[in-house]
Amino acid sequence: MPAAKKKTIQWDESSILEKYMELFLEQDKALKNVYTFCKKNEIAESDFYTFYANLDQVKSAFWTNLVQHTLLTLEKSEDFSGYAAREKLLSFYFTFFENLTLNRSYVLAVLPSDWKQWKNWKQLHAVREGYLGFIEDVMSTQTTAMDERFNKALQPLYKEGFWGQFLYVLKYWMNDTSKGFENTDILIEKSVQASFDLVQNTPLNSIIDLGKFLFKDKFPFSKN
Repeated sequence: MPAAKKKTIQWDESSILEKYMELFLEQDKALKNVYTFCKKNEIAESDFYTFYANLDQVKSAFWTNLVQHTLLTLEKSEDFSGYAAREKLLSFYFTFFENLTLNRSYVLAVLPSDWKQWKNWKQLHAVREGYLGFIEDVMSTQTTAMDERFNKALQPLYKEGFWGQFLYVLKYWMNDTSKGFENTDILIEKSVQASFDLVQNTPLNSIIDLGKFLFKDKFPFSKN
């Protein structure tokens, strides 16, 4: 019986990213440079450079694609445009973390274990840009009665608050051991409600509710 022909890979941005993630997990995170990546995958360096300038761009592409896929999924939803701001943000969170969970092994391997390093971690810049852009769009669609308050949410302080909330949920998800990550879903609902109540100057009940949940769960955010 003749030997089976080796499947020829049609290299593009997606296939290079997929191979990078695979090698990253299988070979103890050791991918030193473009040369070693291309050698392991029998791809000409010139073909690699058609799509990426270096491996850092490949790493960042994972997060860029994640945000873009999340936003595209929301745009395709027939009901999304009719949602209020709170429901739109909830939809973003649930869609993003659903996609993130599909790649959980890679995310846990690549994200720095110390969340304090995330501030200057370049790979998250695409997520920050996309997420805060989404926040601006959501807040700009509020009813006239709420315009003044929601415009305040676009100020740098409020935007940083929303970004801090996102990072908190991400870190929580990393440590979540509940079935189907249901505790992360609960945290998303409670933290989004609390953030909107803060914007609307009615924070007490939702913040107390969020605090009770975190206390009951023994603050997994503090775990490494």
